[in-house]
Amino acid sequence: MELMKTYLDKSMGVDGKIPWSSLKYLIGEVMYGGRAIDDFDRRIIKTYMDEYMGDFIFDSFQPFFFYKDKDVAYNIPKETHRDKFLEYIEGLPLANTPCVFGLHSNAEIGYFTNAAKDMCNFMIELQPQTSSSEGGISREQYIEKVATEIEEKLPAVFELDRIRRQLGDITLLLWSCYRNLSGSIILSPR
Repeated sequence: MELMKTYLDKSMGVDGKIPWSSLKYLIGEVMYGGRAIDDFDRRIIKTYMDEYMGDFIFDSFQPFFFYKDKDVAYNIPKETHRDKFLEYIEGLPLANTPCVFGLHSNAEIGYFTNAAKDMCNFMIELQPQTSSSEGGISREQYIEKVATEIEEKLPAVFELDRIRRQLGDITLLLWSCYRNLSGSIILSPR
């Protein structure tokens, strides 16, 4: 990021225009170029650079969205203050669907399938490797022990009905206080 900041500081002073072709080269070839292992990867990087980098992202007549659906809209915020940018970033969802990245929704199924397989493989690796039957614990006992330890680390399950009852009482109390303060209900000395 320091390289990008230095480059933009020096190049913006010349004519005030953003040098998009140079930026695309710096990001696509210099910063990510070492991760591109073949021509297909380079082509993908170039496509993303052309798709998401240009003066069109600042067009005020036709706002540019990196992604938009009914739940979330990824765009460049109009604010100019740093704190507003950070607030916008903090408001973005932590987990995204594959559609945000231009992938089919089935890509998530593959990811979760691989994650489940990896977890099962890790559990198998945790099994004792000895076949001795001399006083040691069995394979099933060891797996049960590890599963119990994992279960103990999980947070407690919510008792949703109890919480709703408590919040209902609190909500009623807060609503009454609000009405009292607004003058809708006159308080008696009792």
